[in-house]
Amino acid sequence: MNILKLLLPIFLMFLSLTSNAENNLLIKSGTVIDGVKNQPWIADIEIINGKINRIGLNLKSSVEKVIDARGSFVMPGLIDCHTHLNSIPGDYFRKSSIEDREKQFDQQLKAYLAAGVTTLLDAAAPKSLLPKLERRFKPNEIPRVKILAPFLTPKGGYFAGKHARGDAYKDLWEPVGSAEMIRKHFQNESLSKSTGVKVTFEEGFGPVSIWPTFRKELLEVIKEEAAKSNLPIFAHAISKSEYKKALKFKPYAFVHAGFNEEAPSDEILTEIQDSEAHIVTTLAVLKMALFMWDEEALNDPWLKRLVPKEQLKTARNKKIRAESIKEIVRSNAPRWVPSWVVTPFAGWFFNKSFIQKSLNKSMLTVKKMSEKEIPIVMGADAGNWPVWTTLFHGAGSVIEMETLQEAGVDNSEIIRAATSRAAKMLKIEREVGSIEIGKIADLILLEKNPLKNMSALRTLKYTIKSGIAKTPDEWIK
Repeated sequence: MNILKLLLPIFLMFLSLTSNAENNLLIKSGTVIDGVKNQPWIADIEIINGKINRIGLNLKSSVEKVIDARGSFVMPGLIDCHTHLNSIPGDYFRKSSIEDREKQFDQQLKAYLAAGVTTLLDAAAPKSLLPKLERRFKPNEIPRVKILAPFLTPKGGYFAGKHARGDAYKDLWEPVGSAEMIRKHFQNESLSKSTGVKVTFEEGFGPVSIWPTFRKELLEVIKEEAAKSNLPIFAHAISKSEYKKALKFKPYAFVHAGFNEEAPSDEILTEIQDSEAHIVTTLAVLKMALFMWDEEALNDPWLKRLVPKEQLKTARNKKIRAESIKEIVRSNAPRWVPSWVVTPFAGWFFNKSFIQKSLNKSMLTVKKMSEKEIPIVMGADAGNWPVWTTLFHGAGSVIEMETLQEAGVDNSEIIRAATSRAAKMLKIEREVGSIEIGKIADLILLEKNPLKNMSALRTLKYTIKSGIAKTPDEWIK
């Protein structure tokens, strides 16, 4: 009996080393940035069956696949907490075939792994998204995908119209106008895979409210049904008045930092801080919008490797840019203003200067939130709406982190926002988000130090998803 007890661990170790060999890996002598304390140290990391088995110096291992990481930096795989996978940048103008859309959809997903992103949150998942992913891919071929569902907006509210939804969002959750319909949405069996419910509080851009928001009694029903389903509320709000409305219902998180038009007061920042809500930053949605006027950015070799050629071609087209601006302005103008009045002056309202000013205000907001120790989380809002031509998937996550540095957020804090804190918000911190024994081996290897400059993320050598290591080119091919 004692001999059996002695031999059992040896037998189990033998099995672990001979099964799932693709998921077994030894990383030698890498500089580890763990995603929590982010105080670098040099170590070996042994990965068995896709999980971190041991961490230490000069580990002796029978694992066959070894990566020499001397001089490289090892950190957790990135987690992007705001994306829209079904939305293909610029597709509104290309009128692509179903086959072309599916091809770009696949390329976009792989671009995330090629950019170092191993987990995603689709922040308004159409009903067909997860079934499509399960049908088309094996788990380790794409990033881990989490979803927000249902997406709840009132009839006539933000993103409620069929024209706005188009093909990308044709099976998004129907706009609601009654308590019965809210309850019906929460009875959908697909919600067992949801991370949270998304509720819109957005009234519109500019000084005039153009979209209705939920009445108080309907918000109470949403709150009640969300609690029954154990789904935290993720609020879509971008202005002071919208934040104040949302804060009354104690949201778990805000999907945008917002404040594009006005700087947040100390009072509202204190309210947000007291609420303990997470804030998804989404600065890249404005940063990448500026690419419509930036040919140099669109010619960056790193970007060109990640973004499908069709999307870059559309992004460079000045005629399409003008049409994009007109459509964005038309969709955000008060309904009582005829489109023939708005369209000729679209470029006056929405231009490079306007976007830059909005970005500057949002960057200041995020910096103030970080200084207040409000828990910020990385999310780029890539895809967003296919009328936008430059909100690229994959690359957007890195651009988000670079823009956070530009805003003045500490680099160690940015790494936490994209790893351990993001995992905590998604309630998967026991699985991923930091480099610890027993966790899934979602890791990235960089040539340069991200604690010094976030541009180091562009020097990605390997993305490791559940122990499977590939170069960016290998992931994206």
